[in-house]
Amino acid sequence: MRRSGWSRCRFSHWSSWAIAVRRLPSRPAAPSLCRPPLLRGQPGVIHLLGIYPAQEAELPRLVWFPAIVEAAFLFALMVLLSRFHRFLEGALAQRNAAHRKMEDEMTERQRLEREIASVGDRERRRLGHELHDGVCQQFTAALLHSQVLRRRVQSDEALSDGDFQPLSSLLSDGIGEARNIARGLCPLDPDPESLAPALRSLTKHIQQMGTVRSGFITGGDVRVPDPAMAQHLYRIAQEALSNAVRHAHASRIALELRRTDRELILLVEDDGAGLPQELPAGGMGLHTMAYRARIVGGELTVARAPSGGTRITCRMPVPAEAPAGGSAA
Repeated sequence: MRRSGWSRCRFSHWSSWAIAVRRLPSRPAAPSLCRPPLLRGQPGVIHLLGIYPAQEAELPRLVWFPAIVEAAFLFALMVLLSRFHRFLEGALAQRNAAHRKMEDEMTERQRLEREIASVGDRERRRLGHELHDGVCQQFTAALLHSQVLRRRVQSDEALSDGDFQPLSSLLSDGIGEARNIARGLCPLDPDPESLAPALRSLTKHIQQMGTVRSGFITGGDVRVPDPAMAQHLYRIAQEALSNAVRHAHASRIALELRRTDRELILLVEDDGAGLPQELPAGGMGLHTMAYRARIVGGELTVARAPSGGTRITCRMPVPAEAPAGGSAA
């Protein structure tokens, strides 16, 4: 039986295709999803992959290589996305922590501002009581005594120098009390050298109470050109000395003001009972002192003194100046 020309051509074509397939190196069979029959049954897949008929025998290898590359790329992309997600979670956690810290600081600052305002109100009430019970009483007594002298003069009674002595004493005592109250309102002059004398006067006042021995020491150039800084340092020292007397029951208090190359240091140390394990509500003014230090860029630390009492240190940054000698009181 003779084959037609078309049959001979088709047979020749498939013979060459079979010879080419036999010459290819043998490889393990690919999974069924990537075998040539399955891909041949999908219209356009062979053409889409750019596979020519001569390469059809190598179809498993041609399909698996791009698949492996794409899988590796997807795996690397998943790793990067996972790391980026962890980075975003960490950044979000840090931002939330910073936000909570800022809220806590704002709350604490508002509380301290209210506490300082309440301290100012209490101070004004105290000064009002002192004016009413002290100065006003002295001037009232002086007024009454002057009225008595006036009636004696109107009755043509002779007056001697001794009759005016009580009036003079009342007026002198009233002026002294008024001066003390004014000094309590504004203990510092705008002079840069006014802080050290004011602290020395403060320790002398405590010494005159008779129950506590106190001393004041200076070292270096302790001038403070900034009136606000000097005012806050004075109030910090005043509160620390008051705490040592009222709460720590100290018998000795040392107050020191010294200057280094870059800092102005205020040190208050006592030999009292020391800090309690748990501070009471309000912290005995420690929070207020720390807030005053932060206002002017300083730092306040509270620690146990070597003598067993309390040591309060306030450090204020100042520009470097030429050193000067020290003094003691």
